[in-house]
Amino acid sequence: MEDWHSTDPISLIRLQQEKIGRLEACLDEYGRLNHRFEDKIGKHERKHTELEVRVHAGEMQLREQQEKLAHQKASLELHIAELRNESERKEWEPKEEPCNDGPVTRFRMENVENICRGGITWKSHPVFTHVHGYKLYVAVKVHKSSVMGKKSLKIGVFAIAGEHDDKLKWPARCFLSLELIRKDGRPENLMVMSGNCVWNLPMDKAPLVFQNAGSVGQSQALVDLKQLKGFVCDDRLEFKLSKTLLL
Repeated sequence: MEDWHSTDPISLIRLQQEKIGRLEACLDEYGRLNHRFEDKIGKHERKHTELEVRVHAGEMQLREQQEKLAHQKASLELHIAELRNESERKEWEPKEEPCNDGPVTRFRMENVENICRGGITWKSHPVFTHVHGYKLYVAVKVHKSSVMGKKSLKIGVFAIAGEHDDKLKWPARCFLSLELIRKDGRPENLMVMSGNCVWNLPMDKAPLVFQNAGSVGQSQALVDLKQLKGFVCDDRLEFKLSKTLLL
């Protein structure tokens, strides 16, 4: 046991050396512990750095996937819009039907609501005034008044080149009447235009070519959209074109 009260110089030196030895041992143990802690801290820092790198890489991949998805979405939306436009164009194109050469022809205009929104011109299939006669069609589009802003249906009968034009007398002379047929049970139809018509040979021989200069009858009629009530049924309008050849 240490004698703290000893005054022997040699004993005191020995005691100091023992204390120094114990302190050095403590310092060595602290150094080892500190080294282990530094190793652990270094490992954690490396793991943290690796995680940061992985997170950054994941964020980059996610951003790339989002950009690809956005591009694919835009392409799909464009493709869908093109398909819808193509479908609408086909839907509103006149159906290929045999030309009617009788004195009365009925036309059925589908998709009235969409046509009334504007931007679409509906054209009927072509008809003859009589057997081997003059060729006509009915056209309808929306007209908006520049003054009142009121919307109307602009309806006209137009002449186009026909298969028998070289055997017909010109100018053509015919009595035409175009009516809207009621669908609400009331007897009277709406007379759109009626009168004696005279027109010359259409200059363009191509069939189904819209010829403003070849319009026949009165000038194109305007029918207020409010007047269509009672005539529209299942989103359809029905016209009746009567044709009488004048000698």
